[in-house]
Amino acid sequence: MKVIVVGMGVIGTAVADLLSANHAVRRASRSAGDLRVDATSLASIEAFYDSAGDFDALVIAIGNGKVYTPFWDLQPSDYDFAYHDRVMTQINLVRLGVHRIADNGSFTLSSGFMNKTPMAGFSAITTSNGAIDGFVVGAAKDMKRGIRINGVSASFVRETMELRGMTDFGGLQVASAKDTARAYKAAVEGHDRGRDFRPEDVL
Repeated sequence: MKVIVVGMGVIGTAVADLLSANHAVRRASRSAGDLRVDATSLASIEAFYDSAGDFDALVIAIGNGKVYTPFWDLQPSDYDFAYHDRVMTQINLVRLGVHRIADNGSFTLSSGFMNKTPMAGFSAITTSNGAIDGFVVGAAKDMKRGIRINGVSASFVRETMELRGMTDFGGLQVASAKDTARAYKAAVEGHDRGRDFRPEDVL
C-alpha cells in the first residue's frame, strides 16, 4: 500500500518505521519528511494533497494540548488550542482527503486513553480525545467506496516521558513507541471501521 504518515514525533516516526517494512511509506510534517503540511491551515492541507498524489492510507499522529493543569486554571484559549490543534487538524485532513484517497483506503486518527481512564490536570486533552473518538464513529457511517476510518487511543509513550526526564511512571498507563505503532499498523492493515484501537489490544 501507499501510506502517508502525518506527524514526525516519537509516535509518527515509530509508525512510519514499522509500516515501511511492508508498504511504500511517505512521511509528512511541517518541517521534515517527504511531504510538507501544516494541518492547522486548510490551504496547506490542500497543497499537501495536491503534491501527495495517489495514496491508500493516511495515518495522523499529531496534536498538542496543555496538561498538568486543573480545569479551573485553564483559560478558554487553552481549550480552543487543544480542540483546534488536536481535533480540527485531524478532521480537516480526513474531510479534505476523503475524495482523494483510493477506493478501500483507510484513515487512522490519534486519540488517547484519557477519556476512558481520566486523570487530574488533563481535562483539555480528555475533552479533545472524546471529540476525536466521536468523529471517528460518526464519520465511519458516512464513508463510501469502501473507505475505512479508525482511531488509536495511545497511552503515555515511554520514550517521550524519558526524554522529559520522567523515569518513575508511578502506575501510569505507559507503552513503548514500538508497541503503540503496532496499534496503528493493525488499524491500517485490518478491516475494521469506526474502531478504537489500543496498544494493549494488539500485543
